[in-house]
Amino acid sequence: MINTRFERYKLDRTLKRDGKAYEFYRNAFDKYGDKTHIVHVVTLDAIYHETTLPNNYMIQVVDDATQVRHKKYTLLLCRWQEAETIKDGDIVFIGGDTYTVTGKNNIQQLGIYCDISVEKVIET
Repeated sequence: MINTRFERYKLDRTLKRDGKAYEFYRNAFDKYGDKTHIVHVVTLDAIYHETTLPNNYMIQVVDDATQVRHKKYTLLLCRWQEAETIKDGDIVFIGGDTYTVTGKNNIQQLGIYCDISVEKVIET
């Protein structure tokens, strides 16, 4: 059995020590479905981290050699209660780059930890 009170305490302590405040925004639309402006949704403390999945890689052929690189996924670890208002498609700015939210994961279904998946927006 997991002591949820202790798990919350560990997360709070880690976020105070290593966390950073991230601001999330959402596009606002008019009655015709056109973007008008962005609206601030929530500011929360989170820890930035990256991960790779075992079967998700990119193969790059350069001349006669093949290079295999694992694709990195960017995640933000935060409190589940604070992340409940965040939706897919929300916007967050990290290190001068724009990222969009692609999903949320309630880790172990405890309602304590949340991993927010974000993807970098490539400006064209």
